[in-house]
Amino acid sequence: MHIIKVRAREMRRDSHAACVSGVLLLETETGQISLNVTVPAKEASHNALWLDALRQLQRLPEFRRNGRQITLADTAFDGMCAEA
Repeated sequence: MHIIKVRAREMRRDSHAACVSGVLLLETETGQISLNVTVPAKEASHNALWLDALRQLQRLPEFRRNGRQITLADTAFDGMCAEA
């Protein structure tokens, strides 16, 4: 899977749970994948959100069984948190 764009949406900080959560939209040439991501508030960064999404992707059967690779376009993270 080649990801051409990553967009963060509906980001929110939960002070009670001390976490940041939201939705990462991963755009590919054939469609889009939407993943709910959550990271501890003290570790919240674009990189931490992406690592949670990558962890989830790697657990999907099509990646576990077939060894499909996940690649990123050089500009995939440009404007990641810009609102639509």
